[in-house]
Amino acid sequence: MNLQELVNENLLQEIKNISNEQIKKKLKKAYNFFYLARRNIGHSENEIIYSNIYESIRLVGETLLLANGWKANIKDHHKTVIRVAKLLTNDDKKKCFIQQIG
Repeated sequence: MNLQELVNENLLQEIKNISNEQIKKKLKKAYNFFYLARRNIGHSENEIIYSNIYESIRLVGETLLLANGWKANIKDHHKTVIRVAKLLTNDDKKKCFIQQIG
């Protein structure tokens, strides 16, 4: 699987003019969900913690997409985000992503 296959399946859409502020805002939101989950370990039901972790992972995936000029279409949005995050976190691309938001 590669990005072009996802584009061909109409699961990804290229976007232009993404600011670092947009990327940082989404990443901060992901961190907030993670922090909330971490804070609730031992004090809340596992379902609540799981939901916050899932949202954090999903938002990190969306941030990876955004930083690389893409967004997931509505169809299978969450699944697409996770699939692309896996693709974009190979060693070479991870370094590029970190440089872009650094």
